[in-house]
Parts: sequence; C-alpha cells; structure tokens
Amino acid sequence: MKYLLMAVLAGLLISPVFAKEDEANERRERRERRGGNSERKERMERKGQNGQNTWKFMQNISAEERKRLRKLKITNPEEFKEEIAKIVKRFKAEKKELDTKIKKIVQQYKNAENAKTKKEAMKQLRKITQKIFLEKMQKNKKRLESLESHVKKMRKEYDFRKKNADKIIQSRLNTLTNNTKFDW
Repeated sequence: MKYLLMAVLAGLLISPVFAKEDEANERRERRERRGGNSERKERMERKGQNGQNTWKFMQNISAEERKRLRKLKITNPEEFKEEIAKIVKRFKAEKKELDTKIKKIVQQYKNAENAKTKKEAMKQLRKITQKIFLEKMQKNKKRLESLESHVKKMRKEYDFRKKNADKIIQSRLNTLTNNTKFDW
C-alpha cells in the first residue's frame, strides 16, 4: 500500500516536471523556426531600449496626460502613436534647447574678459543647473515613495504568508494530490 501511494504521489509530482520540459522544448523549436536566438535577442534588445526611452519620457508627463494617453491607446491606436510622436518630439526639442542654452552660457563664461561677466554667466549657469537638479530630485522622491509603498505591500504579504505558512502548505498539498474536501 505504501509503495502504491508513493508511486501515485511520484506520478503527480513528476508528471508536471516532464510537461514543463516538453513545453520548453516546443518553445525552443518554435524559436528556432522563427529565426533562432540571435534575431530574437536583437528584437528584445530593440524592445528594451524603446521601452526604457518610453518610460523615461512617460515620467516627464503629468498624470492626467498619461491617463488620457492610456484611453487613447485603447480607443484609437493610430492617433495614440501620432500623439506619442508629438510628445517625444516636443521633449527632444526642449532638451536640445536647454543644452544649447547651457553651451552658450558656458562659452560666455570661458570667453568672459572681466570678472563681472564671468560672475553673471556663472550665476545663470547655477540657476539652470539648480533647476535641473531640483526636478531630478523631485522625480527621485516620487520614485522612492512608490518603492516604499511597494515594500510595505510586500512586507504585509510576507508577514501574512509567514503567519499562515502551515495552511498555505496544506492547501498546496491538497491541490497537488487533488485531496479536496467539500465540507458543508
């Protein structure tokens, strides 16, 4: 009887492993038919880079704008793409303008002939740099608050799971062995 029970449990535990292995082999074969890993890696790298760029610029728009864009993506994908292109173009233009302004002030500082002109250029440069720094600090603060909130949620979930470990384990064992009882 023991051996029969062990064989059944082994079958229940081992069969999902083989099923996962078969699924992995099928995925690998599909990938190879599509062009192999190198092309896939290149696609993923492009996606990753675009995703990072999108995320960076999405951080710079307001919550209302992000909400509007989400709705637009669902209702009109083509217009969404156009809108995103406009926003990206605007941000690039603003960045280019700011970079040009900084370079111009730095050049004024380097070419200044007297201390007063140098001091004025440094004052302007400090003002711009301080503004950029404060904006970055504000973004970091928001990100930090978001991460802290996420950690609190995870801590709460961890504590719950730690407190109810036996129940969770028993539930999983019941699921694996199909030992469900219908108590009324």
